Amino acid sequence: MKNNVSATKPANILLKTAILAVSINHFAVANAEVLNSTTPISPQDMVAQMGTGVDATWSEVPNKIADYTPQATVEFANKGFKHVRLRLAQDPAADTWAYLDGQIQDALDNGMIPIIANQSHTFEDNPNATTQAAWVKWWEDMAVHYQDYPYELMFDLIVEIAASSPLSNEPIDQLNTAYEEAVTAIRNAGGNNDKRIIIFSAHKRSDPTKMHLLDIPTQGNGYLIGEFHEGYASGPSTDPTNPHYYWDGTEAEITLMTDRRDAALAWSASTGIPIWEGAWMPGNYNKGNDYDNARQIAFSTDFIGVLNEHNIPHAVNATKKFYDVSTNTWTSLEPVVDAIIALTPANEVESEIFSDDFESGDLSAWAVSGVSGSADAVAAVEGNYGALLKNTTRIKVTLSTLGYTSATWSFDRKTSGYDNNEYLKAEYSIDGGSSFTTLSQTADNSWSRETINLPNDALGINNLVLKLVGTADKNGEKAYIDNVVITGE
Repeated sequence: MKNNVSATKPANILLKTAILAVSINHFAVANAEVLNSTTPISPQDMVAQMGTGVDATWSEVPNKIADYTPQATVEFANKGFKHVRLRLAQDPAADTWAYLDGQIQDALDNGMIPIIANQSHTFEDNPNATTQAAWVKWWEDMAVHYQDYPYELMFDLIVEIAASSPLSNEPIDQLNTAYEEAVTAIRNAGGNNDKRIIIFSAHKRSDPTKMHLLDIPTQGNGYLIGEFHEGYASGPSTDPTNPHYYWDGTEAEITLMTDRRDAALAWSASTGIPIWEGAWMPGNYNKGNDYDNARQIAFSTDFIGVLNEHNIPHAVNATKKFYDVSTNTWTSLEPVVDAIIALTPANEVESEIFSDDFESGDLSAWAVSGVSGSADAVAAVEGNYGALLKNTTRIKVTLSTLGYTSATWSFDRKTSGYDNNEYLKAEYSIDGGSSFTTLSQTADNSWSRETINLPNDALGINNLVLKLVGTADKNGEKAYIDNVVITGE
C-alpha cells in the first residue's frame, strides 16, 4: 500500500478507463418499461432486478425539490439506472406528498424502482420515547398513504445512523425495538403493505460487521432486505491509515472492500435475507475531491467488481453530484456515470457458485455417506482424479443461491456394472436435506456431460443441498463423476 498520494495516474487506471470507454455508449438506452406490479415481489427477485441505482437529493434538499422536473428521472433512467432511493428529511410525512407522489410515479413510469428513505434526523440525534414514537408514526402515515402503490415501491427505514448517534450505542436495544415497531405499523397499514419490501440496516453508518446484532422484525413476513454500506458512502479516502483508503487499486485496498462485503454476505447467509449496498461515492466529493475522473472510474471498476462477484445491487451517492436539476444537464462527472453504467449489471453476471474437479485428491468439499466414496484416478475424465462412488453411496454439498434468478448444474458422469433400475441420480433439497427431489438419473456406461437448469424453488435460498447418489447394491457397481460446476445469474 502506498503512503503518499501521487498525481501520476497508474497504468492500471488508464487501462481500465480505455476498456470502459469502448462500451459506454452501449448502455445509454431509453427505458420505457412501466413498473406496476400487483403481485408481491420476493426480496430475492427484487435484488436481482435492482442493478445499479442512485441516491436522490431531489426529495431532500429544498432547492432541489423546487427545481426538480420529471426530466431528471427520465435522464437517469435513460442512462440505465434501475432504482432510485428518495431520501426524505421533512416532518410530518404529509408535508412530502405534494412532490413525493410525482417523483415516485415518475420513477415507476420510467422503469426505476422507487425507495422511500427516512433521514430520521430528529430521532437519530435525540432518541427517546417521544422522538421514536414520532418516527414510527411517520412510517405509519407513509404506509397508509402509499398502501395501494405497486409492489416495486419499497420502504427504507433509516438512511444511515451516524457512528456518533446514541442509536449506535451498544447494545442496540432501542434500535431493534424501533425497527420492530415501525415494521409492525407498516404491516398493519393496509393495502399492499403486508408484503411490501422493507429495508433495514445496522447502526454505525450501516456497518456490515454490525448486522449480526440486528433482531429480525417479527412482522417481516419474509419481505425484508438488509442494507449495508462498505464505508464509501462519502467516497474513498486518500489517507492510507483510513479503513476506506483507495488510490491505486492494490490487493490491500481491494481487501478493505471484500472484508466488509463478506460480513454482509455472512449475515445474509445466516438469515436468508438478501442484501443491498445502499450508498457509495466514486470520489471524496464532500472533502474537495482528490480523485480525477480516471481515478474515480478505476475505483468504480474495482468497487462494483467486488459487488458483482456476488450479484449485490448498489446505489451511487448522489444525484446532485452528477446532475443539475436546475438546468437539467449532467455535470463534469458524466463520464464517471457512464462508466458505472457500462459495468455489467450484477444480475446479468454469470458467476461460479461452486466447482470441484477433485484434483485435490479428496472429497473434502462434500458430505459423504453410504458404502464408499473417494477421489480416484479411475474416475477422472481428465486430470488426475474424479469422484468414485461404489455400491450405494451419496455425496452432497450445501450452497447459497441468494441473489440468483437462474442457476445451472453441470458435471461429467458415467456408470459401470449397473443393473436394471439402478441409477446415478442427481437430486436437490430446499429444506436443508430433509427431503430430496430427483432432477435426473442415468445408467450410461460412457462418459457424458450432464447439464441441469435448477428449478425456481432452488433459487434465492441459503440452504440448497445438491446430491449425487449411486443406487447400486454391489461394490463392483460404480459411478464416476468429474468436473462439477454450478453457475448462476
